[in-house]
Amino acid sequence: MWSDKNLQCLGHFITSPVILGHIRAASDGYNKLDQVVISHENCHPFKCGRYTFMHNGGISSFALIKREVCNLLRLENYLEIDGSTDSEHIFALFLNNLCSKDVQLPASAIAESLNQTIGTILEIGAAHNIGPSSLNITITDGVHVVVSRFRNSAISQPPSLYYSVGSQYSAKEGNFTIPEGTPNQIGTKNGILVSSCPLNKACVEGGYDVDHDTCGTIWRECYLLNI
Repeated sequence: MWSDKNLQCLGHFITSPVILGHIRAASDGYNKLDQVVISHENCHPFKCGRYTFMHNGGISSFALIKREVCNLLRLENYLEIDGSTDSEHIFALFLNNLCSKDVQLPASAIAESLNQTIGTILEIGAAHNIGPSSLNITITDGVHVVVSRFRNSAISQPPSLYYSVGSQYSAKEGNFTIPEGTPNQIGTKNGILVSSCPLNKACVEGGYDVDHDTCGTIWRECYLLNI
């Protein structure tokens, strides 16, 4: 995206109450069982009905359980899969657990479907004795956002999720800041940004020393967040 001139031009004019960004390197193909295909069909985020989905991580040895995952899907959800990634199959399984992909549901129902999805993947993975998987996921219907931070490894923690609250997003001299609105800013509404890493590591609560006098943005570690 950093070399996409169209995005650089359009980005100045696009506004939305909810924006998803998934800017990452392509898979390195370390798992010889899984074919790596770089295509638009395999690019995040994935969308179906009201829902948009993106995933940071991977299902270990996905090729070994792909058929079983597909067998659980209703035909309508199976036919929505255009690519070959484990991520899109996770999304299809999530949709399979929803009562409807078109009706507005409460955040609790979306979170429960995500919990069921993760549980199913763990159950199938255990039956096939595959390794640990990372399932850091963001799902939104445009109104609610549910995110997860998950890895089923006994020896390593999952990549973290962080969030920060503020009203003005800006990048100055390589530092990303989100100052909160002040009382004299009439009509200012605070937003929330969730990311897989803090954009200013020096301003993190918990894992790093924080200088509250010099930090314009505080990133807080989170595990499950419903908006």
